[in-house]
Amino acid sequence: MKVTLSKIYLDNIMQNRKIMRKTDESVGITVVMAIYNPNLVWFNELLKSLAKQDFINIEWLIMDDASDEILFMEVTRLVKYYASSLSKNISYKILRNKENIGSNETYRKLMSLANGKYIAFCDQDDVWKHNKLSCLYYEIVKQNAVLAYADMTVINSEGKQISESFQKKNSIFGNISGKYETGELLIRNPIPGCSVLIKKDIIEFFNEIPNGTYWDHWLNIIASTQGDIIYIPQKLMKYRIHGTNQTGRFYNIKTKNDYYENRLKPLYRRMIELQNKEIHFQQEETIYAYIQARTDKKVGQIWKNRSCNILISYLEILLNILPNFVCNIIIKIIKKW
Repeated sequence: MKVTLSKIYLDNIMQNRKIMRKTDESVGITVVMAIYNPNLVWFNELLKSLAKQDFINIEWLIMDDASDEILFMEVTRLVKYYASSLSKNISYKILRNKENIGSNETYRKLMSLANGKYIAFCDQDDVWKHNKLSCLYYEIVKQNAVLAYADMTVINSEGKQISESFQKKNSIFGNISGKYETGELLIRNPIPGCSVLIKKDIIEFFNEIPNGTYWDHWLNIIASTQGDIIYIPQKLMKYRIHGTNQTGRFYNIKTKNDYYENRLKPLYRRMIELQNKEIHFQQEETIYAYIQARTDKKVGQIWKNRSCNILISYLEILLNILPNFVCNIIIKIIKKW
């Protein structure tokens, strides 16, 4: 259920932010960031916004995934400059992979090295509101949750707003919040990693990522097995859309075969991994039957279990019964939607 922010709610956040400065300085948040050949203009904007966060005890943990060496030197200079700006002297560490290992493995390494009790995740090209961490922290503590995430405005490569709400633009199936939402998150992921604050304790359950699944999707699934996930409708950052984004609606899908290889096979692997871990959740039998029907392309069984996700069921029934060229047109429409 979507929540409407009231003035009382906002005032409450402001009051508690003052309390946090006085009483919770020892808690600590590690902001982790994987970077690879970042656009320095955008990276500069990001670091400026990180340096202005109103939460006190923060450390930055940055890992470069084998970028160009000269570019990496400039990244290092910028990080040092902003970490010492505004008289904050933010603790930071910059690490570098010897070879490019990709975002999944880089973020897994970063999480294992984080010192904070909580971890926030940061893309190299976004812009944070000054109160992003304090608002997320307040909610995750107040509601004793394991993960909190917030809405975002969406900007283009020039910094112009193209959508007031990421959730409205991308989550046509709605956001996810509540206790033990593992089954729902197994099927879809409306929670971008860059919008998340998570308890550090969760990562002890975060091990090998199933092939074809993004690190943040798997992290959200694992978090859901441990407790409450909280959605905050405030727009706490600007999410930048550009040609090199690794995610997005139907990213890396152009054909019906792409859909099967890049969506359905990874979904099946996630199911097997949870079964191997002996992780159980509500409606487990129904959801597993639904996933099996989708990967086996059994239209009748997809229809029978369509209550798991009505829109996805309709889409995949069409993909299974229509000719390839019509399916490819449908996919193009969805990507532009």
